[in-house]
Amino acid sequence: MTNVALVTGGSGGIGRTVCNRLMEEGWTVLGVDVVPPSDAQNLHFFTGDVADSGIWKAILAFLRENSLQINAFIHSAFFLERESFEVLSHNSWIRQLEVNVGSIHTAISTLGLDAFSSENASIVLTSSVHSHIGVPMHSGYAASKGAINALTRQLAVELSGRVRVNSLVLGPINTPVWEDASDLELESAKLSTASLRMGQPLDVANLVNFLVSEQASFINGSEIVLDGGFLAKKETR
Repeated sequence: MTNVALVTGGSGGIGRTVCNRLMEEGWTVLGVDVVPPSDAQNLHFFTGDVADSGIWKAILAFLRENSLQINAFIHSAFFLERESFEVLSHNSWIRQLEVNVGSIHTAISTLGLDAFSSENASIVLTSSVHSHIGVPMHSGYAASKGAINALTRQLAVELSGRVRVNSLVLGPINTPVWEDASDLELESAKLSTASLRMGQPLDVANLVNFLVSEQASFINGSEIVLDGGFLAKKETR
């Protein structure tokens, strides 16, 4: 039986690494992103906005045409705009909530539960340490990530017995979002963790690979912290 994974944000960074990791394990992977990857070999890719029901209708048609069901849905697509709360535009606020958390409802409500396998199906939602701490200029992002943690628990209950749902609370991961960071900012990010390094997309992909496997069948409704000790580390006298 073919295991099918659906990965949002599948064009680069964490999402693409997750796609590659699961394909190494023999999964059939469907990637979704607003831009196609530079190399989509062995990846079934759908280009579109995850907040638009049209892309999910296209994916549902593909699943039906090929008699496939989803075993794992990994949501890593995100939108981030750094701005202070009082001047953040309403459009930016809505867009961050729409892409980061609203698209989860759009996806699942459009696909329907029948699109998911009845055997060890799993949803993994990407959250952030921003859902637990306050960092200036991240209000929209933090609000959306906090909502993901709450939604994780809610979905785990509502989908009980059919689909497991967990969220990843990620610390600083070295992805393209850090490309414009200065050397000082990168060094600060490393020193902010107890591991004294930034995480890599493969760290996330390895954890996802475990969470969608039978070995994780009793992990449900959990916020799983993958932050190198970022939340644990405090500097004081």
